[in-house]
Amino acid sequence: MRDGSIADPVRQLCLLDGVPRVLSTPYPFEVFQLPLGQVTFVHELNNQVRAIPLDQPLPTYDQSVVNLTYGGYSSGHYDGNALIIQSNGFNDQTFLDASGLPHSDRLVTTERVRKIGNQLEDVVTIHDPALYTKDWQTRFVYQQRNDIRLQDYACGDQHRDLSQVKGVAEVRAARAQGRFP
Repeated sequence: MRDGSIADPVRQLCLLDGVPRVLSTPYPFEVFQLPLGQVTFVHELNNQVRAIPLDQPLPTYDQSVVNLTYGGYSSGHYDGNALIIQSNGFNDQTFLDASGLPHSDRLVTTERVRKIGNQLEDVVTIHDPALYTKDWQTRFVYQQRNDIRLQDYACGDQHRDLSQVKGVAEVRAARAQGRFP
């Protein structure tokens, strides 16, 4: 990746990240329960928008394979105070994380998103029978930050330095030591 050992076309061509990689970027995102019947995640990175219809059937693999996308197709529903998001229909051109962890077009992700105080927790289950012998999970926790606003993100431009934002340096250090996903 950073050492050039694995090509990363998503980063080279400014394409969209899939789940869960988009969840691990240091750039902020916002969540809206708009329009009615939909939850919308707006990510600063590459201006990515994840529109998640609620209580709608998810396309089957055979239905989605005709038009696989970087971000896949999603459908959500509420289970108590948790938002459950299931996604499929990803092409195999993205990675699951910044280290180059691959996935196939058989990838199905299930997210359990819930608010805990001023934090948002997203536990993602990875199901990819073509590449992994069993399902596995990763967890992301975000602090609510009313002091940070989304900014323009133009690929190829110099991006804002997030290293001075409270908490970013600490998370990067913890990830380097393997303590965070």
